[in-house]
Order: sequence, then C-alpha cells, then structure tokens
Amino acid sequence: MTIDHRLRILEIAKRRALWTLTDLQPGDPRTERVLAELEEVDQGLQDVVSGDQLSTQELADVVITKLHNGVQLIVEDSIPEPWLQRFRAASVGSTRLAEGH
Repeated sequence: MTIDHRLRILEIAKRRALWTLTDLQPGDPRTERVLAELEEVDQGLQDVVSGDQLSTQELADVVITKLHNGVQLIVEDSIPEPWLQRFRAASVGSTRLAEGH
C-alpha cells in the first residue's frame, strides 16, 4: 500500500469518526469507541507523515490558486502531502471543478 493510499484511507476514517461524533449526545456510551478510533487514526497519521511538516504560512505560500469566474480555486497538484489527502477527504461531496481549475 502506497503512502498516498494509506493517507487517503486514514483521512477518510478520521472524517467518518468526526461525523459520527456530531450525531452523539453527551454521555452516549458509543463516544468512547469513536474517540478510541480517532486516537488510532491520529497515531496512524503520525506514523505515515514525516516530521518535516510545513507551517501554516509555508503551506499557504506553496499552494497555487487560479481565478475562475471571479472565484479563487485551489490547484490540487500544488498541495503537498499529507494536506492533499486531507483536502480530498474533506472535499467529498463539495462542488469543485475537475483538476482544480
């Protein structure tokens, strides 16, 4: 399994767990299981992602945007890992143009 594929799987699992938490009420006994899943996913992400992470500003500086009909769109190919997989997982179901332009 490639690092990109593993990142994609972990990011999707993280978002599913977070969405599950939004449906739970305080004190729900299922919360403990979901939090344990999140902890496991976060550990998996730390194992996959190197320690050479960019700061928020450094990331903003490398990501390319293009103006399309008055809207700034992100060029996906300019997003470095692991943020590319995070962006893709978070963008499922959203409106976006093919190839990010």
